[in-house]
Formats: sequence, C-alpha cells, structure tokens
Amino acid sequence: EYARLANALANGNFTSFVQENYITSFNAPAHLPYRMALIAPLAVIFRVFGINEASLAAYPFLLSLAGIPLAYLTGRLLFGGRAGLIAALLWAIFPVDVWYATSFLPDIIASFYGSAGVAVILWLIYSDKHFSGSRLFIGGAFAGLLFGLSWLSKESIAYLVPFTGMMMILSFIRGGFRSYLPLWIGVAIASGAMLLCEMAVYHYIRGDFMLRMHENERSFMQTKAYLFYEGSRFGWPAGASHAKALVKRLFVSGPTTILFNDRYLYLPFIGLIASAYGLYWRDKRFAFPALWLITLVLMYNFFTCSFASYTPLVLLERYLHQIMLPATLLTAGLIVKLFPGSGDGIGTDATRERLFWGLTVTSIVIAISGYTTFYTLKGMERSRPAYELKNAVKLIKPSDTVYTDPLTAKSIEFFQGYPANPNVVNFEEMKTIDVPVNSLVLVDAFRMDWLKVNVSMWLTHDYGYKEPEFAADPPANWKRLWKNAYATLYRVEGPSAAQ
Repeated sequence: EYARLANALANGNFTSFVQENYITSFNAPAHLPYRMALIAPLAVIFRVFGINEASLAAYPFLLSLAGIPLAYLTGRLLFGGRAGLIAALLWAIFPVDVWYATSFLPDIIASFYGSAGVAVILWLIYSDKHFSGSRLFIGGAFAGLLFGLSWLSKESIAYLVPFTGMMMILSFIRGGFRSYLPLWIGVAIASGAMLLCEMAVYHYIRGDFMLRMHENERSFMQTKAYLFYEGSRFGWPAGASHAKALVKRLFVSGPTTILFNDRYLYLPFIGLIASAYGLYWRDKRFAFPALWLITLVLMYNFFTCSFASYTPLVLLERYLHQIMLPATLLTAGLIVKLFPGSGDGIGTDATRERLFWGLTVTSIVIAISGYTTFYTLKGMERSRPAYELKNAVKLIKPSDTVYTDPLTAKSIEFFQGYPANPNVVNFEEMKTIDVPVNSLVLVDAFRMDWLKVNVSMWLTHDYGYKEPEFAADPPANWKRLWKNAYATLYRVEGPSAAQ
C-alpha cells in the first residue's frame, strides 16, 4: 500500500488517490496516507530510480544498516568501546531486523528515527564535552526533528514520551535545571513545530486539526479483526469472558511475547537482568538505558492503541522493534561489566565468579543467536519463491487480461509499474467455464493462503477468501507458461470440456 501511495505522490495525484481509495472506498486502512516520512522518500526514489524491488527496499535497508553504527556509538557512549562493539555485533545479527530489513514496513524506519533521537540526547547529556547553551539547543532541535520523523513514519513514537519525560527530569538532577534547559527547549520546539505544521496541513486540506487521530480511530474500526476485540483472531472468542482474556493478554501472553521470544534473542529479558544488576551495584551507567527499556516494555504491554476503548496493542514481532536498542545496549553493558578488567578492584574469587557469569551470559547469547539466525535464514529460503513472482509478470503483456487473487494482483500492478488501467480480475469462487479463452490465470497458493488467514481486511471478507474451482485442478488444455514452488501462470488456449 505504501508503494501505491508513493506512486500517486510521485505522479501528482495523491489527493484524488487518497479520496478514492481511503475515504470514498475502503481499499486500505484509513491511517496509512498520513505516514509521510515513509511515503515522501519512497516517492522521490521512485521518481529517480523507477518502480522496482531495489527502489522499494533501499530506504528500510539503509536505515537497518545505519542501526549498526547507532548501536555501536550509543554502546560506546554508555559503557565503553568493547560494549559498543558487542552492541553493534548483536544488532547486525538481530533476526527481526535482518528479516524486515528489505521490507517496506514502518516499524524499522520509525524505530530508527526514534532511537536516534534518544541517542542524540544521551550524547548531549553523557558526553565529556562541555556544550554551550546554543549547542545544546541545536542538538535538542536535531533530536526533536528525529522524533518528528519517527512520528510521521508511525505513531509508536508516542510510547517514548514517558521515558523522554524521565530523561528530562534526570538531566536536570544530573547537571542542573539551567544547564540542560536549552536542550529540552530545542527538543520541544522542533518536535512541536513538526506536529503543528502537520495539523495545520490537515486543517487546510480536510478542515480537521486532529485528522490523523480521527483516521487512526476509523482505521481501528475498519480492521477490528487485527486488534484485541471480541471474535478477532488476536482477541477472544465470541461470547467468552472479556475480563479473563484481558488478564491473560496483560499478564501472561503480553510479557511472554516481549521478554521470551527467540527472534529477539531474549535480549529484553537479559536487559531487565542487566537493569537489576546495575541497580544492585549502583552503577549509574545502567540508569538511562534501563529506564528506556522498562518504560517501553510497560507501554507496549499496557498502553491502549485506541482512545475509544481500552484496547491493548497486538504484539506482532515487528511492532516491538523500538524495544531492541535499549535491550541490546543493556546486554552489551552487562557482558562487559561481568568480564574481568573493568577496574572494580575486586578479589580473585569474585573475579572468577564474575568471569563465570560473563561467560555464561555470552554463551547463552551466542547459542540463541546461532540458533535463531540459522532458522531465520531457513525461513527466508522457504519464502524465496514468493518473491519470484516478477518472473511470471515479465510474461504478461499489456493487452493480456489476468485472472488471479487480489493480493497477487497488487504484486502484478507493482511489477508493471502501476499502469493506469490494469487488466486484472479477481477470480474468487470462479467457475472454469467463466474464464475467457486466451486470457491468463495466475494461481498463487502462498498468497491465497495468506488471504484465507487474514480475514476481514480490505482484500478479504469475514470468511477470508474462497478459491476458484480450478485452483488445485486446472483443465488439461490450459497451457502452463511459468511455475515455481507456490505459483503457476496459465494461458487459456481453448474451451474446457464443460464449455
């Protein structure tokens, strides 16, 4: 959907496209057109490099790579050079980041900008350099700009608000109110200016300062099947107890998903252990990253994603990407702290014990990393055929009419560069006899299975998706033009026996 929006923006028909597909009709969730820090850069890339897979993947991939030096610099700032290297290594093999690095989704992009904003503020607070008030203001404004870009990518930056408030209070305690006031004025002015400008634009085009909030709520109503509601796949069965389901989500499944997921390398849980370690030994270096992690864990687990009713967030793994930098930093800090040579001046027995626990934590992280990296790569290999569809699209001529499912149709339109009038027809529940001679039929089992699971979305119905009768057993006189593990492209060369 972001590619369609970026194409519309690049071609100058963004407003009419949004009106037709997001307001007049429900062709996609209502909140997507307002994530301009995603759409505008992609539109520029499309204009310069054309519509292709490399263009679509470039923006998230570059920010994913930029996360490695960000982890290194922040780790070095807080715990020293060795911790910075460990943090960078962990980030480089972090499975969720590797998996989504080339997927144009908002989470990695928004997470990078938000985390970079926090890192800038930490650098201004922790750095040995003495900054003048004007430089603190400029640095704060830069951090506020990063927060604004994160907000324009996805609304999850709101989960950083409690931690940012705590950072401000602690910075005043650490260095004095007057010393750090310019920093926070800069943050407030830059981030506030971006928010006010956004609201002013919404009022100008739609007469509603709070348009984005209202569209978010409308989107929640459109996509209740993906939220914590009765009868949804992420909520609780119809007629079952809401209170019981809520308690389970808040105190069992939610914390388990956040803390004990091998795709996160269990780093949030290890990060909490590191936070307790720093508190026990009164090591102030752990204070800011510990608060960063803990506040995000609490916000993601307990905060509502809707203001119309208390609705805890569905914790899909990519949604939690913002938690990972503080968890990575704390894990790196703990490993460095546990190994001898930190200059604590402790005895031999204590040094041996610390070495034992340092090796234990490191071995656990290495073992989990190796295991999850192996299965992540296997998963990527299994999903590879899903990305080979472009080879089938190359065989489709502009004059051809293609019968396929609506998700595959989106891919065809992308690989064809979004033609003005795509000749693609939804073949749901279609009979063989109804497929015209000389048309093309593209049967993609992978995408149809996805449609069956993801019910009540803009591409499906309450029941999901029903295959055409020929999906599993096409007529013998259909000529196969292309095939891979998931999909087959046919040309209908003559009438079926029924015809």
